[in-house]
Amino acid sequence: MINIFVADDSIAYRDRIERRLLERPNFKIVGLTRLNGDVFQLVRERKPDVLILDLSCGGQAGFDVLSKLLSESNWKIYVIGLMNAPNLAINAWALGCNEIVFKDSPASGSLVEDCDRIAFKICEMIDRKGFE
Repeated sequence: MINIFVADDSIAYRDRIERRLLERPNFKIVGLTRLNGDVFQLVRERKPDVLILDLSCGGQAGFDVLSKLLSESNWKIYVIGLMNAPNLAINAWALGCNEIVFKDSPASGSLVEDCDRIAFKICEMIDRKGFE
């Protein structure tokens, strides 16, 4: 079983991604929340194998969680960052983000299609990583 934690400010993205990931029998969602002060503590308590972290929300919240988590965690965690600003990708990788999936702008298509595309890419990344 691969334990997954999703932290995204958009309830639409959280819910749709969760729904798609739960279609996989080997995936278990151990956390689902928006980015707030509790994210770091929740992730530390639940120790997911994979953290899907929104890095595109306002301010530095996602980057702060990523930096703190990877510098203080005592277990291996695979981080997939979600963002809509390609110019920030280098910062995410420098902090230790393993993968990045770009969110499309709302003008480029429907939110449902974008969430499905993101969930599909996340599944591909997790499969490629090969958890045991």
